[in-house]
Amino acid sequence: MSDLAKLSLAIGCTLAALCAPCVLSPKSAGEWIRRFPRNRLAAWILTTIDIVWIAWLIFHLNIGRVEVPILNRVVDFEALKGWLFILTPTALFLIAQFMDELLATRALGGLLLLLPAPLLTLSRWHESPYRLVMVVLAYIMVVVGTALVLNPYLFRKMSSRCSQDEELCRTVGTIGMTFAAFIIFLAAKIY
Repeated sequence: MSDLAKLSLAIGCTLAALCAPCVLSPKSAGEWIRRFPRNRLAAWILTTIDIVWIAWLIFHLNIGRVEVPILNRVVDFEALKGWLFILTPTALFLIAQFMDELLATRALGGLLLLLPAPLLTLSRWHESPYRLVMVVLAYIMVVVGTALVLNPYLFRKMSSRCSQDEELCRTVGTIGMTFAAFIIFLAAKIY
């Protein structure tokens, strides 16, 4: 199984797990969707994933040395990577304390901005034309993630109608489950 298949399978299963409550119990799913932007547990979990992922990326990034003309010296950024072990939990604490307004929505947007990078990297050289499904999905994630980070109230606007109408919630959940099944099929048979 290729890495693209594994990541696609994970995305498909996650999407199916998120859409299943909308199909099976649209009333309670709608209530959960309504409460999600201010859900502190979801905010902490998603923010922790985002911050740790960013710290991991920075730690494995080849930053090197940079000449700073204003200071008239060379700064070695590789030596500063050790500070990540202090800055990561500090940033997590400060974000959770001072940016708690709609933090779950913002952290979801951050995750949607981080996920397309490995997805595009793995899709780039795959020989199947169906890889473009994942490329389009990655770009949709970027657009939605950017919108949620910049305007977290947009989540409430987008989901309010779906969370109030049980039939619409069930329909959206069914569409999501169908797309998730398609992604799982691509992961199992094509990728």
